[in-house]
Amino acid sequence: MTDFGAVLQGWARPQLLPMVSNGKGGYERAKPFGENGISARVLQIACLWSMSQAFRRRQFWRFGHGHLAPVFTTLNGAIETGWLVEVLRVLDEPEGGGRKNLTVRLCHNLFQASSIPNAKQQADENMRYDELIKTYAAADLRRIRNRHVFHLDLIEHQQQPPPTGDIEQLTAQLVSWLCVVAPLHDTHFNMTGHIETVRNRGRMTARHYRRMMTTYYRAELGRPTRRRMDAKHLEFFSAMQGCPMPSEEEF
Repeated sequence: MTDFGAVLQGWARPQLLPMVSNGKGGYERAKPFGENGISARVLQIACLWSMSQAFRRRQFWRFGHGHLAPVFTTLNGAIETGWLVEVLRVLDEPEGGGRKNLTVRLCHNLFQASSIPNAKQQADENMRYDELIKTYAAADLRRIRNRHVFHLDLIEHQQQPPPTGDIEQLTAQLVSWLCVVAPLHDTHFNMTGHIETVRNRGRMTARHYRRMMTTYYRAELGRPTRRRMDAKHLEFFSAMQGCPMPSEEEF
């Protein structure tokens, strides 16, 4: 593992080693990016980003707020809160309380001190990192983190809410930064393609919810459900066929 790879890659549970291309027409086993490293965190952010974009599409948004507001707003709020919290966590300081933090800043410091990337690669990473941190600072997200998210400051919450930047731009820069750093740790791992796969997964999850939301809404009104929205044609329900369903008493 590379010196900055200890921050970039990590996992908590035992995992099967995935098969990846060896660049010679064959395959070989490679260590997974896991669940706890910076890569896994940014992939989760990319998935939540994609889900939030799907929820904010005009027709989806209007239907959810107009017909299923309590459920829609709760789920949408949870997605956007999780997205914000993950962004703030990975952009925290590299150290705190005498211990190192698993953050982009720590990975950046180790990357710049590493002997693996050449001067051009270090300059490219440094440029993307600087853009990311400038956006973070301009949005005043450090103050938002300390007084409005992880700590609820009494005086701050009795005043007018402060303006802040959109974390969508910050997320795009975060993903761009990772796509520069990750290939130098694992040359066989296509991080750009993997992020696109994760984003597609986020969009697919949102579509599942939209279809189920429409199906149940029409069923409540006693309206005929179009074939493409019928439960038996949804991938989610197909995967759940044969699984025991709890009764109302068991709930």
